[in-house]
Amino acid sequence: MDFETIYEDVNSKHLSVDEINYGDFPFKVMIEIVDMPLGDDQFSFMYSVNVISISQAGKSGLISGLNCFNADGVTEDNLYETLKQLSKEMGSNYKDFLYTALFDYGIYAQLASGTVGYTEDEPKEQDDGTLELTEEQAYDKALAEAKHEAEVQAGMIFGFAMDRPQNAIGSTGWDLIKGDTLAGLNRYKAAQAG
Repeated sequence: MDFETIYEDVNSKHLSVDEINYGDFPFKVMIEIVDMPLGDDQFSFMYSVNVISISQAGKSGLISGLNCFNADGVTEDNLYETLKQLSKEMGSNYKDFLYTALFDYGIYAQLASGTVGYTEDEPKEQDDGTLELTEEQAYDKALAEAKHEAEVQAGMIFGFAMDRPQNAIGSTGWDLIKGDTLAGLNRYKAAQAG
C-alpha cells in the first residue's frame, strides 16, 4: 500500500491510500499519527489504522461529517448540491475531504493502534540495554508499524478484522463505518426480547 499525506497539523498527520474495493463497497485505509506528550520529558507517537467508506456512511453520515466542518446547513435536500459545489471548488481532492470529514466526525472503524515512545533529551540506555529513541526514530518506527498493520488488517484478514467488536457494547467495524455505534446494543436488546 502506498500512503500519501492528506492532512497535517502541528501534532498529527493523516495518511491514506487510494480507494480499495474488494467487491462490496469502496473504502480507504487511513493512518493517523499523533504526537502525544506523556509528561516528565517523555513523549509518544500514537498511531491508528482506520477504515472509512463514503458509501457505507450514507447520507446521514455525510451530512454529519460535512456539518462538523462548518458546512452548516447541509441537509438531505441540499446534500448533492453541496457535494457538487465541493467537487467544483476542490477538484479531485473533494473525496479526500469527505473521507477526512467522516474520520473527524468519528464514522470509521479502527483496525489497529499502537504507541512508540521517545525522549527529547539525550537518549539513555534502558533496562534492556537498548537506547531510548529520538523523536525522528520514534516517528519512523510508528509509521513503519502502522503501515505493516494496514497491510495485514486491511489485506488478507480484512473481513475478520471488521467482524471484531470495536466498543464495549459489541458494535463491529461494519457497524461503525456506517456510523451506527449502538448496533451492538440494539442486537443485544433484540436477542433479549426475542
